[in-house]
Amino acid sequence: MEEKKEEASSENKGSGYGKRPLWQWIVIYLVIGAIVYGLVYYFILSKPGGLY
Repeated sequence: MEEKKEEASSENKGSGYGKRPLWQWIVIYLVIGAIVYGLVYYFILSKPGGLY
């Protein structure tokens, strides 16, 4: 039984994502992406003439 616990803990450490589930990381990336998109739109595309 101890061997299974060690294997499970080593898998969690090797994933590189810590203890958060994958869906939480997906939500975090989506939120960060939305913020970056909003900043780019506000500072670049919302100006008169945009990129042209």
